[in-house]
Amino acid sequence: MKTLIIGICTALSFVANGQAPAGSVHGLVMDENKAPLEAASIALIRDRDSIPYKVVVADKSGKYVLGSIPSGNFHLLITAVGQE
Repeated sequence: MKTLIIGICTALSFVANGQAPAGSVHGLVMDENKAPLEAASIALIRDRDSIPYKVVVADKSGKYVLGSIPSGNFHLLITAVGQE
């Protein structure tokens, strides 16, 4: 069984936007051999209620971007077919 190793290079940036700050998270999803994982699902989950706030899919290079995120507490859930 393959182990999903996530190479996440995250950067959180806050930009003032009208009333509340918004940020973004971007990164790279890789397997245990450091090969990019195309089509991995990345879900941004709100900590307060465990509801997915945004979901994106990694591109061919394993890269993803989650933008326009309001301030708050979140965690990432990353899944890929054939990975554990």
